[in-house]
Amino acid sequence: MSNRRRYAAAYMLDKPKLGEVFTKWPLHITVLPWFECQDIAIYVGMLEKTARKIRPFYVTVGREADFGPDGGVPVKLVNKTYPLTELHATVCRLLMYGKGHAGSREERITRPWRPHITVRGDRHISTGTKVLVDSLDIVEDIKDGRMGRKSVARIKFLG
Repeated sequence: MSNRRRYAAAYMLDKPKLGEVFTKWPLHITVLPWFECQDIAIYVGMLEKTARKIRPFYVTVGREADFGPDGGVPVKLVNKTYPLTELHATVCRLLMYGKGHAGSREERITRPWRPHITVRGDRHISTGTKVLVDSLDIVEDIKDGRMGRKSVARIKFLG
């Protein structure tokens, strides 16, 4: 039995407290979709070191789209900027090739990435809104008999 757990990396517009369990995602921009990792502390350490060089940056909320296998998940696309694309590439690179190979070389890492904000009921964001991306949360998928997720680390950009 594997002791690898599933995680995702996201910028949280609505910031949950670290360790707080949620079943519905707060507003967020997915930077890296679900990946497996045996020792998340190694990966977080690499991200923290890298974050010292990353400057906070703005992205703009774009048009509406539908995601999901049957197109039933409403989202707002986020315009791909150089800093956002570079952040995505950096978190992928560290996971795949970083010290100790903290993660797995899952096909999800290499799948096309379309940054977006999922619309959740009354929680939405208007097209054209500028969002300051200044941190990255590592979110764990909980598999202990409960349904939910929780942020286990928040890495601030210090560049």
